[in-house]
Amino acid sequence: MTVVPFGDYKRIFGFCIPYLQEYATYTFSSLGSEYSYANDALFLAPLLLFFFLKKREARLMLWFYLIQWLVLFAFAVYMRRFPFMRNTGGLVTLSLIITLYTFHLLGEWLQHWTRIRYFATISMTLAVGLLMNHFWYTNTDFFHERIYNYQTNERHDIITQNLGLFPKGTSIGLSDEGFYWYYVFQKNKIPVSLCLDGSEAYLIKQYDEPCPTHVKIDDYELVSKFDVYEIYRRKK
Repeated sequence: MTVVPFGDYKRIFGFCIPYLQEYATYTFSSLGSEYSYANDALFLAPLLLFFFLKKREARLMLWFYLIQWLVLFAFAVYMRRFPFMRNTGGLVTLSLIITLYTFHLLGEWLQHWTRIRYFATISMTLAVGLLMNHFWYTNTDFFHERIYNYQTNERHDIITQNLGLFPKGTSIGLSDEGFYWYYVFQKNKIPVSLCLDGSEAYLIKQYDEPCPTHVKIDDYELVSKFDVYEIYRRKK
């Protein structure tokens, strides 16, 4: 979760587009590839409902879609924190439904202009079928690892097995992505901090995660690397 200092609204607004892409990727289970324009296009597709405002259902769907995401981003700016993707399950589900409804209306419109019988039914069936195929077959890792059936116990066991790396009574700092460690340390009554200040004897972070700007990684040496984590020890 990204946290921005109070009053730094320029920075928090700068995070809006990247997080919008994150939510789009999550909504459509990384269609095409992660952060591809396909996800962005599908995420913005309900805006086409502006062309169907004569239909009461289309108006309601459009305003509901806009309001739910605007409220999320408004609260994110106010709190200076963007919700983690797994916490947006309700919004994601409703967004997917509204996107499919948009394609249904487009199918009806094309059927009217092409005079092709059952065009709307066929196009809608294809759209749903392709999305189902994507969710269940072409991207099972994303579907299982990021949305459902995440194997938390495996990571818990790996972390627990490596607690012996830290001398008793030493100071330990965790990065934002080290939150799993925090639970295990607390469970085993080992003092630990989630607020790095750069003075800790040990530092734990995810391998692809940058260090906070106020922490000098050059003051540390890498002593262990496993799973997705790197363990650093302050140089003597």
